[in-house]
Amino acid sequence: MKEIKLYKSPLLAVLLFLMCLAFVLMSIFIIHHNLFIKWLGILFFGLGAFISLIIIFDRTPQMIINQKGIWYKKAIWTKYNADDIIEWQTINQIYWSAINNQKFICLDLLQSQPKKQNTFQKSFAKLNKSMGFEETNLPLSLIKIDADKLVDFLASMTVSNETQREYLIKNFIIPRPKSFFSKFKF
Repeated sequence: MKEIKLYKSPLLAVLLFLMCLAFVLMSIFIIHHNLFIKWLGILFFGLGAFISLIIIFDRTPQMIINQKGIWYKKAIWTKYNADDIIEWQTINQIYWSAINNQKFICLDLLQSQPKKQNTFQKSFAKLNKSMGFEETNLPLSLIKIDADKLVDFLASMTVSNETQREYLIKNFIIPRPKSFFSKFKF
């Protein structure tokens, strides 16, 4: 079965690591008067640096698109599981939304069977709905891809049959987002 694998951009993780490292160094060398704030900064930004190092060296796909549906990595430690695929026929609507320049693909799913959610997950689902998102949102913050073209592709996958999906996946070219320098002609 053909599939499209979208990976995290290591450049964004390197930038995150450098920013966290800069704040750790500032916490060590600049903050002298308050020991609590100094250690809080070291621990918080040190954890951010550690997580960004994990992201840099993690080579598992962030999102997998195949003929069955979409799978996305929910956390750093999750691995691909075919049972976690969101099937095409369960998707009612696809759109993207952004908050603070962080883009998300929002999936409005048909509720064929109620999900098993704990109170923490239910409260996050309510928070997502109140902010204008859906219960299922795929983050695009670490994937370097054009959100408009990806949503168009995913929408065409939802209305296609098996053979059309195979053709779409085979001919899909991963669209890169426009950069700052694309405005200038060289």
